[in-house]
Amino acid sequence: MTIGAKGALLTVSIDLELDIEQQAQGRDGELEIVTEQLRAMLRQVGIGATWAVADPALSAATQQILAAGADHEIAVLGDRTWVGHGAGRTRFSRELTRRVLCARAAGLPVTTLALRHAELDEHLDLLVKTGISVVRGGSGHAAGAARPARSSWLRHGVWEAAATITIPTPRRWFRFVDSWTASRAIRHAVRQHGSMHLVLDAARIVEADGPSLRTIDRWLHTVARFRDRGELQIAPLRDLPAFLHPETTPTRLHSILRPAA
Repeated sequence: MTIGAKGALLTVSIDLELDIEQQAQGRDGELEIVTEQLRAMLRQVGIGATWAVADPALSAATQQILAAGADHEIAVLGDRTWVGHGAGRTRFSRELTRRVLCARAAGLPVTTLALRHAELDEHLDLLVKTGISVVRGGSGHAAGAARPARSSWLRHGVWEAAATITIPTPRRWFRFVDSWTASRAIRHAVRQHGSMHLVLDAARIVEADGPSLRTIDRWLHTVARFRDRGELQIAPLRDLPAFLHPETTPTRLHSILRPAA
């Protein structure tokens, strides 16, 4: 997607939930440490990110993230238990509505749904009904080869942000692959005045421990240099529509809404 005179665009999202096995192992303390380290890295370079949690109103990390001082966004993280064909329309509607409305009741203006190992079956009308304007595609890609960003306007005023690259990879030698691939992807986006979306998977970072955090830290400093030279803009996912298509006029919402079941 071309950004034109604005230069290249980078969006960063962080999946801030453990896998089921990790939860059973009681590794919440490790996740808290990783969360604080990522917050510190982003604060140091002045980069805001979209932090995706299963239930924003209940997550212990929400207020800490918003108090970090950068332009951070809190998003709902959806997985296969309630998103996609296996879950069905009724369950998807119930879970999405509950999480979004509870977040807004707590003062959190949630407008982004990030998918993890799940794909949106359809039901765009339910996204509109709950005020979701950006959907980030499932982040199950490895980082062996960067994908071109295919962020696009789905319809009804809802945008899809494709993950260009997800790090760390589930491989012991990921730090070399991730560092090289991520750097190549951002340089390509800058040359083409395009966009890219980086997903940081906290569950994988917990497994990989120190090396992945050092790789991410180096990469964020590289990104900051491009930004400081005026070659790159950085924004959370909620701002993606304004960057990609600022003149888009939202479709009249009442024309597509239908019951959840």
